[in-house]
Amino acid sequence: MARNTKEILQGIIVPDERITLANVDATNSSYTEQGPRPGVPVADDSKDTLRPIISGAQSVDVRAGIVRAGGVGDAELAFRTSTEGSSDWRGWGSPSAPVWTDAIFYVSGFDYAAHDCTTDPNTQDVLTVQLSYVAGNYKVYFTKWSASDWTSTTTLIGESTGTGVYLGSPRCCSIRIQESGRIVCFYGANSSYSDDGGANWASYAQGAFDTVTSDPTAHTRLRVFKIGGQLCALSLVTNDEVQQYASADEGKTWEQLQSGNQTLGTSFDVATLPDGSAWVVYRDTAGNFKALQMASAYQLVSGLTSGATTIDAYNSGLTDAGYVDVAIACDPDGRLYAYGTGAERTTAWRYVSGTWTVYTTGAIDAQDNASIYQNTAATCTMGAVALVTNGETNVSTGQVDVIRMTLLGGWSSLVADHVGDRQNSPGFRNTNAIHYQPLNVPDIDSGTAPWTSSGTAGGSASITSAGLVLSGANQMYKRTLPDDQLPFVVQWQVAATNTMMPSGVVPRPGLNISSVYTSGSTMYELRVLYRAAEVVVYCVACGGAVVTAAIADTAVSRIYHLQVDSDGTLEFLHRLPSETVWTLGGTGTPSTKTNSGSSFVQFGHSASGAGQASTWKWIQARKIADVGTRQLQWVRGVSNLVGRPLASLGSPAPVIGTTAQAAYLHAEGGSSPDASTYDIDAAHDYPVEAVLPAVEPSPSVGWRSTSTAEQSIVWDLGSATTAKTYMGKAIGLFVDGCNMQQIVVEYSDNAASWTTAGTLGLSSGYDSLNYTLTGDVVEVRAGSAEAADYIYGEDLVGSHIVLNGKSRKIAANLSGQWGVTGTTTRPALRLEAVDGTESATQTGFINMQRGAMIIYGAALVKARYWRLRIPASQAVCGLGADPETGYRIGSVVFGEFMAFGSGTGSGWNEVTSPNYTEVTTRRGSVVRKSYGPPSRRWSLVWDEADRFLGAQDPTWVGNSNSDQPLAALAEVYEQLRAIARRVSALAVPVVAVRYTPTANGANVITDPSATLYGHVSGEVELQQVSGDKDHGLASDIQQQVIRAGAIQLDEVI
Repeated sequence: MARNTKEILQGIIVPDERITLANVDATNSSYTEQGPRPGVPVADDSKDTLRPIISGAQSVDVRAGIVRAGGVGDAELAFRTSTEGSSDWRGWGSPSAPVWTDAIFYVSGFDYAAHDCTTDPNTQDVLTVQLSYVAGNYKVYFTKWSASDWTSTTTLIGESTGTGVYLGSPRCCSIRIQESGRIVCFYGANSSYSDDGGANWASYAQGAFDTVTSDPTAHTRLRVFKIGGQLCALSLVTNDEVQQYASADEGKTWEQLQSGNQTLGTSFDVATLPDGSAWVVYRDTAGNFKALQMASAYQLVSGLTSGATTIDAYNSGLTDAGYVDVAIACDPDGRLYAYGTGAERTTAWRYVSGTWTVYTTGAIDAQDNASIYQNTAATCTMGAVALVTNGETNVSTGQVDVIRMTLLGGWSSLVADHVGDRQNSPGFRNTNAIHYQPLNVPDIDSGTAPWTSSGTAGGSASITSAGLVLSGANQMYKRTLPDDQLPFVVQWQVAATNTMMPSGVVPRPGLNISSVYTSGSTMYELRVLYRAAEVVVYCVACGGAVVTAAIADTAVSRIYHLQVDSDGTLEFLHRLPSETVWTLGGTGTPSTKTNSGSSFVQFGHSASGAGQASTWKWIQARKIADVGTRQLQWVRGVSNLVGRPLASLGSPAPVIGTTAQAAYLHAEGGSSPDASTYDIDAAHDYPVEAVLPAVEPSPSVGWRSTSTAEQSIVWDLGSATTAKTYMGKAIGLFVDGCNMQQIVVEYSDNAASWTTAGTLGLSSGYDSLNYTLTGDVVEVRAGSAEAADYIYGEDLVGSHIVLNGKSRKIAANLSGQWGVTGTTTRPALRLEAVDGTESATQTGFINMQRGAMIIYGAALVKARYWRLRIPASQAVCGLGADPETGYRIGSVVFGEFMAFGSGTGSGWNEVTSPNYTEVTTRRGSVVRKSYGPPSRRWSLVWDEADRFLGAQDPTWVGNSNSDQPLAALAEVYEQLRAIARRVSALAVPVVAVRYTPTANGANVITDPSATLYGHVSGEVELQQVSGDKDHGLASDIQQQVIRAGAIQLDEVI
């Protein structure tokens, strides 16, 4: 039969039941989600009752695994993201071994007299304050180290003379961050604060010590810390005497707790615990390393020293000449770590079951007469400990030009094993080890330094803020190691800025490594050779390369790890400082040779190659010690890793959170065995699934992207064996709560090659509009194009107008026809916010927040994949109460457009229902309270009866004769019944379309009055109008006259 051309094409867009979150193809989709928050852990085995919990923020899906069985406080966890591979599992290393170090601040000629550090609990950025003195001028600097990539920014807070906040003449400083995020720097008797992350500073409390008899201006160390809800300050007056102050108003005023000095120690540091108490570690005048615990800011430390715990005695043998300085740090989960520094080494302890226990070989040893640190402070960050130090950069004058940060332990895909006892976690302290930081050139003390040079240099060596800078030939530095075993490990960071060895087997630049085992009369002799795009580990006994690692640019500063274990396996790995996953450069089995010499590590430039250039950040090496039958070597891979013991309080972890809010891991529940695994998928405040009516019917929540980069959501409607499936005769897309101009609909059989089905232009019919802007009012300007539809009052609320590239949200509108033809009423728009950067007279367009697209075709489209793609760089509104940073969609209805077999009758109606409650008071007053915008209700009726469908070739309805028929004439009830079956008994909203354009291909509808997104209410009814047979011959049945009963659609708002 022929197409019925008298009917208006109407129908309902029915959400396809396969458009679900489960069918989103994560591999081929590319979208971001705003408001990341932690998800719920799901154990692979429900019998595993321990639950690793993420708090703070979570921006990625996480795969967690138990690498050491146990319960809360004992079970050790490793993790990776869901998109990372099996070699990317991160374990956790104890803060007993350095993993990275760099200069926080370096200016030649300055003398850094004091410094302090803390950690931003949200970002895990390390915040330091350092005080310098030169030529009678005191300066205070603030440095922030980003925990996401370990890059730093430094700001001058002020000085005694010149720019910034006036300081006076302080000799000490301290820093803390308040719960609000405000950073406060205390220096001497004054203080400054910053509310923008340290970029700008203002006076906080000058004269806060006016009521005390002795303020800290001339004191040489200051620590300000919170204890029991109040601030306490300890300042070093002279020798081992301190002053103690308390503040009940966050340091705006201070009270001195005693008139005279108290005896404590020649150096001290403080850490606050999660329970509100504080630990103070100090060095007494005898050189002993001690600790005491405070419960109140008003508790005098001098009354606690008699009960102090001795962490280490002066003559214990852990230092050569007693302790010069001490530091302490507390992880957010309550774990405590202490560090004592002597002239040549730093030793690490942890607090275990009420006892301070030393890490057997942790943490740093510069050996012999080398000077490592003078003053130290410590803070925990991202599961590691940051040791902030200064040190002599001129051993003859004692000049201190640098503040450094050394990171110890933390999360990594390569960690040091502890063989079941964390105190055995190896560091780089004792005679088996050496650690070098570029405070001075390695051979600064000729004849007594631990590093010896290779002879007359052919170039230069200097210390800069970048590190040890070598230029030219014959710049090699050598350190001997014990000859007691073959296995060894060497770690270093270098930028080989100019290599001189496209071939050959000498380091230009690079390393020479010799490991001798005297008892076995054998040795390894290896060379690490740098080339422009590769690093070669060369074995002398083999006569060839053991590993050749391709590295795109060896001139980039990178951290390297080389070890040979007891099985003779060599592993070479590398990473950038910002990374926690190492890249495996290669493995191999080097040959041994008869020993001839001693064990050593040597780095730098060989004797030939004048053009060599490199910058070394640090290097450390040790022989691998045996514990029983196992070795304390570095391990990787989930089956070998050691993990983080999960406590009941959270500890931060990298990668999982955001730069603004770190993720914290803790444990709840019972216990789990080895190899237990969990999926912890991230949740979001504005997730992509919130656009699906079955998940979130209201468009007020919706999905938000984090930026205006291209976004794409792909649904896989097939299977591994189904490459083609249909969605409907006509495809319908409806969106609400949008802020962009275009959404593209595409389909594919393979998710590689895409065909465009149509583009939903939300400005369609409302573009090329000339306007004038006065204040926040937009009006029609002469010469404007005509809008497609008459604009009714308040129909544009929530939509956007783009004014010469600037998107602005519409807060209200007056009715009228946008155009200049004839004399009629014209609309006006009131914008939610403007900032003065908008063009006052230009051409713009309106992006409707709601729109639909109906896609017709000559044949049924069959495809496996369907994609919604939002092109990049569309304008969004960054102003107002809810600034937009990315794209937004409130609701998506995507599926078949099911056309009615006949148009609605003359009795249809629309009702608008305000959303309020009404209360009548006892005095008779009526009080109404609004709960949101009003909603609409459509009542659709079919008052013309049609004969029952019985013909095999009925008259049909459709958009055109060239496209496929959509429904048979009078096929209304059957269509409504199919909708009820398809959308879970009408539990899911649909979109009614009152009238539809009928052009071939894609048709866009932006008129807000033409669509209604809501639920079909009530029953779907078939009414018999006349006739008395409902069975028998087809000719008998055709004598019946039937029609569909009225339906109601209630709008979802």
